[in-house]
Amino acid sequence: MSVSISWFVIGIINNLLYCYLFLKLSNSNEKMFNIKSVFLSALFSLINCYVISEGLMIRPIVINTCCMLILYLSYKTSLLRATMAVLMLSFTFSISEIIVGVVFPFFFHINFVDNTNVIGIIFGNSVCMGLVILLLVNRKLRDFLRGTLRWSTDNKAFKNISLSMLVIITLSVLLKQSVLNWYSISNLMIINMFVICILIFVALYFKENSDRNKLIHQYDKLLGHVQAYEKLIIEKSKDQHEYKNQLIMLRGFINKNNKKAIEYVDQLLDISKKDINYNWLTKLNNIPSGGLKGLIYYKVSQMQEKNIEVYIDISNNLEKKENWVTCDKYLRDISRVIGVYIDNAIEAAIHANKKYVIIEAELVDKDIVFSFSNTYSGSVDISNIDSAGFSTKGKGKGYGLSLVKDIINKNDNLEQQREINGIYFVQKLIIKGNEKNG
Repeated sequence: MSVSISWFVIGIINNLLYCYLFLKLSNSNEKMFNIKSVFLSALFSLINCYVISEGLMIRPIVINTCCMLILYLSYKTSLLRATMAVLMLSFTFSISEIIVGVVFPFFFHINFVDNTNVIGIIFGNSVCMGLVILLLVNRKLRDFLRGTLRWSTDNKAFKNISLSMLVIITLSVLLKQSVLNWYSISNLMIINMFVICILIFVALYFKENSDRNKLIHQYDKLLGHVQAYEKLIIEKSKDQHEYKNQLIMLRGFINKNNKKAIEYVDQLLDISKKDINYNWLTKLNNIPSGGLKGLIYYKVSQMQEKNIEVYIDISNNLEKKENWVTCDKYLRDISRVIGVYIDNAIEAAIHANKKYVIIEAELVDKDIVFSFSNTYSGSVDISNIDSAGFSTKGKGKGYGLSLVKDIINKNDNLEQQREINGIYFVQKLIIKGNEKNG
C-alpha cells in the first residue's frame, strides 16, 4: 500500500513538474496550479500507478500521453506544441534517469530499479526530478530546447513526418500489448483506452490544422484582394473630395435670391455626407500603401454597413516610410493578426448596446502600437481567450486568437497586450522597430 501511495504522489509531482517546465520553455505567464492541471495530474497518476503495479511495458507511452493531455487541456496551447514539448522533456528526463541509474549504483551501491523499496522510489525519483531542473537551469540548454520547440512546430514537413511516425509506433506498441494481455480485462481496458486517446489525438490534430489553415487562407486571400481594392478606394476618396469641393464652389456662385438652387446644392452636399462617409479615409493616410491600409478600409466599410460607429486615430508620427520597415517585412503575419482583431471587434460590438470600435496607431519609441477597442456585451474571460476553439460566438469559431498567439510566438518582432478599459475590450499589437532575429 505504501509503495502505491509513493508512486501516486510521485506521479502528481512529476506531472506538475512537466507543467512547470512547459510553461518555462514557452515563456508563458500562465499559472501552473489551476483546477484542470491539478485534477488531471492526480487522475493520470492513478492510471500510472495501475500500469506500474501490473508491470505493463507501455508505461513510457502512458506517461507521455498523460502529460501531453494535461498540457493540452490545462493551458492555452496546440496539440502539436504540447506533444513536441513532452517529447523533449521526456528526452531530458531519460538523460537524468540514465545518469542516476549508472552513477548511484556504481559509486554508492544504491539501486533505484527496485520498485518495491519505498525510500528508494522516493529518493531516486526526487534525484531525477532535481537533476532535470538543474539541467534546464542551464541557459544554453534551455534556449536550445526553446529553439527546437519553435522549429519543430513551425517546420511543416518535420511535424507531419515525425507525428506520423510517432502515431504509428505508439499504436503498434499498444496493439501488441493488447494482444499479449488479452487474458486481463482490466489491462485490455487501460491499453485500449490509450489507443482511443491516440486516435482522438490524430482526429483533433487534423481538425485543428484544417480549421486553422482555412482561417489563414481566408486572410491571405483577403490581403490579395485589398491590395487592389486599396488603389480603387483611394481614387474614390479623391473623387468624392473633389466632387464636394466643386459643389461648394458652385454654391458660392449662386445668387442668394435663388433659394431653390441653394437648397438643391445643400441637399446634394447632405446626401453625399449621408451616403457612405469616406471622411475617415484621410485619417489613414499615415499608413503606407501595400495592403494594410486596404485591409483596414475594407473592414471599416463592413462596420459602417453593420451600423457600428468607427473612430480612427493614426498618429502623424507614423507618416515616415522608414517607421514601417518591420511591418513591410512581416506584412502577411501582421495582416492576419489585425484581420483577426478587427473581425473579433466587429463580432463583439454587434451584440453590444453601444456599437463602437476604435482603431488607433501610434509610435512609441521606435515601435508601432496598434490598438483595437470595442464595446461588448456580457463579460470577457481574458484567461481563456487564446485557447484553440474557445469562443463566445458559437460552435465552430474561436480559432482566430489561437492563430494570433501562434503567429506572435513564432515572431519575436510582434507582441500583443489585452486589457479591459471601461466599456471597451482593448487588444494591442506591438510591431517592434528594432527588428530581432528570432
